Order: sequence, then structure tokens, then C-alpha cells
Amino acid sequence: MDRNLVIGATISIVSSTVGALIAYLFNNLNMNKKRKWEMEDKKRDIRKEILLSRLEQFEKLVIDLGRKISIYESLIHKSVTYEMIAEEQIDNKFSEWNENRYLLSYLNYFGDSELLDNYFELMKEFGVLRDLFYEFVNKLKSGEEVDYDSYEKRKPGSKFVNLYADVLKRIDYLKEQYLTR
Repeated sequence: MDRNLVIGATISIVSSTVGALIAYLFNNLNMNKKRKWEMEDKKRDIRKEILLSRLEQFEKLVIDLGRKISIYESLIHKSVTYEMIAEEQIDNKFSEWNENRYLLSYLNYFGDSELLDNYFELMKEFGVLRDLFYEFVNKLKSGEEVDYDSYEKRKPGSKFVNLYADVLKRIDYLKEQYLTR
């Protein structure tokens, strides 16, 4: 009887030890998986924050460009005289835009060809408008006769509005895409 008692005790000790060991290993495996998932979630959240932050910085740059376009367009007008245009003030007003042009490198970072195409088309039209503006200013400055109607017709007008809206829509689309990842 003592022998049966010892065998029974040994079996129960071994089985409980094996059960505890299996439970420990299983629990450890689950904790490692959970930790790995949490780390992946944190990495994804950090990446998402960075991407959204960069998109917001780029969006701010585009909005500043829109303001600059608006001012250039509004100054090419019949009622504007050279004295009303302070070129230095216009350039100083947009010094932040000039300083933040490095954000344009984000265009390639996002890898979105539609955003890239629309933005470069917008910049091409902006270059045309800027050249038109400075041509207009130089004529006013020199006192030459200014054909205001000719300048009004040469302004890009609604093309800017559409390109500007397309760029902002694409930025919003990308924000949405990165938020749902």
C-alpha cells in the first residue's frame, strides 16, 4: 500500500509539474505574440504619424502657394499702380514658403504619381503667372503703356483653381489612405 501511495504521489507531482510547465510555455508564447503585435502596432502608428505629419506640412506649403498665386493674380489688375505694389513685401510675405520648399522632396516620398503630376502642373502655371506678374510690374515701373486687358487674358484663372483643388484633394485622399492602414 505504501508503494501505491508513493507511485500515486509521484505521478501526481510529475503530471502537475508537466502541466505547469506546459501552461508556462503556452502563456509565454502568447505573451511573446502579444508583445510582437503591440510592437508592430506601435511601429505602424509611428509611421502613420510621420506620414500624416509630412502630408500636413506639404499641405501647408501648397496652401501658402495658393495664397501667393491669389495675391499675384489680384495685383495684375487695372486699378493697380506701381506704388501699390511693394515687391519686397510680397517676397517677404512668402519667405516662409521659400524656406520650406525642401518639403517638395516629400512628393517623391509619398510615391503618388497623380499628386506629383498635379503639383508640377500647378508649379508650371505658377511660373507663368509669376513671370507675367513681374513683366507687369516692370512695365508699371518703367512707366510704359500697359495693356491691362492683355494681362487679364493671359492670367491662368480657373486652371489654377482646378489644379490647386486637385492637389488638395489628392493630399486628403492620401491622408485617408494612411489613416486606414
